Amino acid sequence: MSGHNIYQLVCILGCVFLASIADGAKPRTPARLRSEGDTAFVSGKTNGVKKALKLYTEAIEMEPNNHNNYYKRYRAWLRLKKEDKALKDLDKAIKVNPDFQLGHKHRGTMLRKKGKCKEAKESLQRAVDLKPADKSAQKELAAAKACADNWNMVEQLKQRGDIRGARDQLDKILETTKANVDLLLARGELSFRMADYPEALADTGRALKIKKNSIAALALRAHAYYNMADLDMAMRHHREGLKYDPEHKAMKAQYKKTSKMNKAFNAAKIHLDRGEVDKALNRYRFCGAVDPANSEFNKQAHSKECELLLKHKKDPKAAMVACEKALSYDGNHGEALILMAKIHDQQENFEEAVRAWTKAREVLGENHAEANDGLGRAETALKQSKEKNYYKILGIPRSADKREIKKAYRALALKWHPDKVSEEDKEKANAMFADIGEAYEVLSDDEKKSKYDRGEEVFENQGGQQRQNNPFHGFPGGGGGQTFTFNFRL
Repeated sequence: MSGHNIYQLVCILGCVFLASIADGAKPRTPARLRSEGDTAFVSGKTNGVKKALKLYTEAIEMEPNNHNNYYKRYRAWLRLKKEDKALKDLDKAIKVNPDFQLGHKHRGTMLRKKGKCKEAKESLQRAVDLKPADKSAQKELAAAKACADNWNMVEQLKQRGDIRGARDQLDKILETTKANVDLLLARGELSFRMADYPEALADTGRALKIKKNSIAALALRAHAYYNMADLDMAMRHHREGLKYDPEHKAMKAQYKKTSKMNKAFNAAKIHLDRGEVDKALNRYRFCGAVDPANSEFNKQAHSKECELLLKHKKDPKAAMVACEKALSYDGNHGEALILMAKIHDQQENFEEAVRAWTKAREVLGENHAEANDGLGRAETALKQSKEKNYYKILGIPRSADKREIKKAYRALALKWHPDKVSEEDKEKANAMFADIGEAYEVLSDDEKKSKYDRGEEVFENQGGQQRQNNPFHGFPGGGGGQTFTFNFRL
């Protein structure tokens, strides 16, 4: 560079320096940065607060041992709703100056609102010790102590196994604090342990609105759906959690188990739609063996097994075993209660049927149509079983169709025909023959059968008693010991 060029550069720099002096420019000291930051902060606008945050950060870089710099940036973070960063700056402020009373006070207040009441109590106690006349600090300290006492009670109740009591105490804490992920998860876990899964889902849902990538909230939520047998929703939350942490061992294992159960349950439905009852049964039995601890899922699987055994395999004894398994998981499972009542109906255990239908109606509600209808039929059947039971006379189930009714009638009519028995058995044969005919007369007629099944009078002037006259009166061989040729009434 020539001497002439050096001379020009010096002149330019000199002019710039003189211009800066003329404009009254001041050096950017920490004090000046704080002042400019305060001006931007009080504007109240988001951009102003962000500008203040930048200026306070510059002041910290220039003067890292000034607690006031951290305190001012704490206020900016708080205005921007960055509470975790705000709390960190308060920690730094009191680390730089352990006697910074305002820092201890604000830190304690923030911690109490987060539910970290033991730490809050220590910080606020320090604030009161530094400035005993600070009434607001005294008030916050009292609140922190009460909150800490509630936390102690939560832990004691949990140790005693009183989970409901622990959750009630946690409710009190949340009444005086600001809901955050940790508090919501703590209450959600207690609700989960109580098997109050809807409440667990509510709290974990709120936690995810605060922090959408909370693995703990996603895992607890997935487990709640799993225990409610909503496997699709459980897997959805597992996948979401694994998106944030692909190597999360517990969540990967739970997802694998849930997927296995879901595939088996769906396979059972497909087999049933195809009419492959035995394959469907095997799948439902497999479902019940995957995780015996999942009561909601297992009661559904065993109820389905019971239904198939009763409806398709016509095996009421095996069906009863499956239904009993379902009810062992939940004694008020409505589907299993109805199936159990139907089993007692089929086996003609009418007293048990009445009790079973009554229980089903109590659980499902007085307006449940199937339970009401079943109870009415069982009560009628029980009453008829103590009188003349037409189904029992013909030796057929109450579900018998017309073909089965006719077949039973023909066989018994032949067996008890008065001409087919010895003289000493004629009296008994006549009575049986009359009952068989009366039973067929009622059960083969749709209108009479419907009345009988409802427990209504079948014959005029019945007066609550079964018909006493011989229904074969007027037919050849209708009784009285005469010789006749029997004609089947078809």
